[in-house]
Amino acid sequence: MKEGKGLWKKSATEENTNTYEGAYVKDMKHGEGEFRWKTGGYYKGNYKNDLKAGYGMMTWADGSVYKGTWYGGIQ
Repeated sequence: MKEGKGLWKKSATEENTNTYEGAYVKDMKHGEGEFRWKTGGYYKGNYKNDLKAGYGMMTWADGSVYKGTWYGGIQ
């Protein structure tokens, strides 16, 4: 069970893979963290119970950006 701060990679054998670096509580993303998709987009901000929650910034692979509040994973 993941607890505290850590780094997760979807595939240990792939160099270009999804990653999450940040806080965990009871095996869920919870607190500040950054998730990067192998396609180039990323989210940096707060999580609650594995979902984006509170303030965060989402940058999509095409360069568009959303900065603001998230509720249950939805902007």
